[in-house]
Amino acid sequence: MFKTFRLPGVLLLSLVMIGCAAAPAVTDMPQPSTATPLPPTATPKPITFGKVDVGGYKLDLSCIGEGTPTIIFENGLNSDRYGWASVINGFEAPLPTRLCSYSRAGMGLSQPPLITPRTSLDMVHDLHALLENAHIPDPYVLVGASMGGNNAIVYMQEYPDEVAGIILVDATHPMVTERFLAVTPEQTPSEDPYITEMRDFFENRFEKPDDNQEAMDLTLSFAQVDLDSFPNDFPLIVLSQSPSAMSCDVPKEYCDSLSQVWQDLQVDFASRSSKSVHLQSEHSGHDIANEDPALVQEAINQILQMLP
Repeated sequence: MFKTFRLPGVLLLSLVMIGCAAAPAVTDMPQPSTATPLPPTATPKPITFGKVDVGGYKLDLSCIGEGTPTIIFENGLNSDRYGWASVINGFEAPLPTRLCSYSRAGMGLSQPPLITPRTSLDMVHDLHALLENAHIPDPYVLVGASMGGNNAIVYMQEYPDEVAGIILVDATHPMVTERFLAVTPEQTPSEDPYITEMRDFFENRFEKPDDNQEAMDLTLSFAQVDLDSFPNDFPLIVLSQSPSAMSCDVPKEYCDSLSQVWQDLQVDFASRSSKSVHLQSEHSGHDIANEDPALVQEAINQILQMLP
C-alpha cells in the first residue's frame, strides 16, 4: 500500500536525485543488455520403462514408440501388463504412436497398494499419478479389457480433457450381475448343480473384494460408472467376443441366455456415442487380446483415424 505526500519542489527533486544517484546516465543510444538470459523451462523426459511412484508404492510401466495420442492399455481383473504382449508385439514398425502398458498395484511387478479393498476410482487415481509422474503427456486413448473397460470409463469421467477416445475390449458391463441373475432359472430342488453354483456366484461372490486377487470391490466400482457421461460424438470402439465362443458348464439353454445377455450389453456400450464402432471377433472368447490380437490392432488404427 502506498501513501501520497505533497512535498516542496526542492525536497522532492532531492529525493528523486538520491534515488537515482547510482543509476547510469541515460542516453539516446541503446545499451546492450548485461542480464544473463534465463534458460527455457525444460520439458521432463518421459519415463518409458520401470517402476514409478504413485504415492507410497510403485507401478510397473512399459512404453514403446513415439507420437500422440498415447495408447494406454488397461488390464482386465487379476491381470498384469504382459496380457497385452500379443497386441503390442504384433504391430509392425513403425508403430502407429506411443503404446504404454502397466500393471496395477499388487499385480505383476507392481508393488501392492497401501489400502484395500479397492475400487475403479482408486485404480484410476493411481493411473493418473503414474502418467503424471512418468511425464507421459495426454491426450490418451484408453484400451480397457473386461473390468479394465470400467476403469477406462471412470478415467474419462474424472479427467475428460485428457481422454481422446476409448476402446472397450469385451468390457464387463456394470449391469452384468443384474442381467445374468434375471435369466437364471428360479431355484428348484432338482436343478442342475452348476446352475446352483452360478446363482450363488452371482448373488454372493462375484462382486466381493475377497473373491479376486486385486481386492476390488466390484459393487462399488460398478456404481462409479456413469454410462451417460459419454459425450455424444465421443470416439468409441467396442470389441466383443464371438457369440459362439462363450463356454459354460451349465445346460446349453442357460449358457445361450448368458451369452445373449453379454452380447446385448456390448451393444448397449456402443449405443453410448453417435461416433461408435462395434467390431465382433469371429472366433475369440473373452480374452480377445490373446485370442484375436489383430482385432485390437485394427481397432487402435481405426480410432486413430477417427481423431481430429
